[in-house]
Amino acid sequence: MTVVAVGSVSGSPGATRFVLGLAAAWPDPARARVVVEADPDGGRLGAELGVGVEPGLMALALAARSGGLSATDLVTGGAATVGDWSVIPAPPSSEQATYWK
Repeated sequence: MTVVAVGSVSGSPGATRFVLGLAAAWPDPARARVVVEADPDGGRLGAELGVGVEPGLMALALAARSGGLSATDLVTGGAATVGDWSVIPAPPSSEQATYWK
């Protein structure tokens, strides 16, 4: 499994577009491609891609808490399909994105 993490400082333009382009142009289309939006200021990918926010990052976090799940189970429970890759969108607001108690 290959993991590529992309981060930026708050409000930095281009990180989201770069990740979307990377997922769309990944050289090995046979491998699963999953974009996880983990923006503490709230996400916008769900709205931009027309998939909403559920399932999403919060569903993934809840599924992970139950334990005993494989990575495939977690992606299936938290991801929305976009073409031939998947996205796990963050909640739309910073209040929802940072409440992890």
